[in-house]
Amino acid sequence: MDKFTYQAGTKNQFGEDRVSIFNGVKVSFEDLARLIIELIENEERIYPKDMGFRGGDMLKEYLQEVLDTGQMPDKSKHQLN
Repeated sequence: MDKFTYQAGTKNQFGEDRVSIFNGVKVSFEDLARLIIELIENEERIYPKDMGFRGGDMLKEYLQEVLDTGQMPDKSKHQLN
C-alpha cells in the first residue's frame, strides 16, 4: 500500500480538487504544519547548533528547495537517510 494516495475533493469551483491521504488519513494544512514544526524541533535536538551543528537549518533548506522547484530534491545533494 502506498503511504500517499489522493482522491477527488469537494472544492471544485475553480479547478480539480485533490485531497491528500497519508496512511488512510486525510492530511490538512494544520497537520502538515505541525509535522514540519516537530521535524525541525527534532533536528534541533539531535543536531544542536551550540555544538557546531546546523540543527533544523538543513531541513529548512530541503523544504525550501521543494517549495522553489515543486520537485523532490536530489538525495545526493542532501544528507538523507
